Amino acid sequence: MGALWHRGNLKQAVPFRSEAEKEKESKTKKSFIHRANKKDDEEKQDKEKALVPIKKISLERRIVRWLDRITDRILIILCIILLLLGGYALLDTIHIYYHANDKSLLNYKPEVDENGIVRDPVSLPGAVGWLTLGDTNIDYPIMQGLDNSAYLNKDPYGNYSLSGSLFLDANNASDFTDQYSMIYGHHMEHDAMFGALEEFLNEDYFAKHRSGSIIIGNKSYKLILFAALECNAYQKEIFDVKYGGALTYIKENAGIYYDGVADEYSQILAMSTCQEADSDQRTVIFAVIVGGPGTLSPDGSQHSTTTIISGDVDTGQSAGISVYIYWTVIAVACTAAGYVLVKMKKKK
Repeated sequence: MGALWHRGNLKQAVPFRSEAEKEKESKTKKSFIHRANKKDDEEKQDKEKALVPIKKISLERRIVRWLDRITDRILIILCIILLLLGGYALLDTIHIYYHANDKSLLNYKPEVDENGIVRDPVSLPGAVGWLTLGDTNIDYPIMQGLDNSAYLNKDPYGNYSLSGSLFLDANNASDFTDQYSMIYGHHMEHDAMFGALEEFLNEDYFAKHRSGSIIIGNKSYKLILFAALECNAYQKEIFDVKYGGALTYIKENAGIYYDGVADEYSQILAMSTCQEADSDQRTVIFAVIVGGPGTLSPDGSQHSTTTIISGDVDTGQSAGISVYIYWTVIAVACTAAGYVLVKMKKKK
């Protein structure tokens, strides 16, 4: 029979349940709770298993990001260093060419009257003369040191300069009484110092630039250019000023040679420069010093000497010319490339 229902105050009473029904309901609830708890445990275990690889991936990503940040900082530091080096190289290059084209030296050039007499000798200490080649940038004092490295990297004022000075071979007499004298100078761009000497290897150019002058002591002498050649820096006939045989070698090996200008009595002035940095090849041009103090007479006697330009001579350090402009370009290019790489990584 069905359970009895009680009514009161228009509210339905809770139906009557037996102990067996209550026990059955309790067991059903317990079973449901057990299943729910078991399902929760299983889901929890599944989640924990799923989280294990996620944690590993996250750690790997953190390591990669950390390395990426370090790489970015290293690149930025390298870019800054390269930029600073490039800036220094650029400033140093400007400094070199400023010294090579320093027109203030012309203030020390002696005045010469119509008879070739010098009123006041060069007042630069260590100067032994002044060289000028017509229609070129070659218009500099000639220095001389105790050895051939003294003015290699020192300007006529005595200051350090990679463009150096024009200087007379240390083995030559400072008053130019030798029959063969050699002047050296760096090969600078824009025809500064002896940079213009390579132009003399062209026959047309040589033909149009065959005159010049050299001031020795209290007199100016005319120069007549007669030959140009290329040779090794160890060619004794050319670079050993006491060796002899220079004129014979010039006649046999010069790419450009004018007959009838120089003979065994002539005083010859050689002017030499390197063809490239760190190269043994030299470009040398030759001129006769007309009536110079080292000119011989047919009887074998020598012209009288002139008063030399006095001054203290200092020694210096030898160093080669470095072409910094290329390093500047490389540094700027590396800086730009590094900057682009950093930007690309940040976008990713």
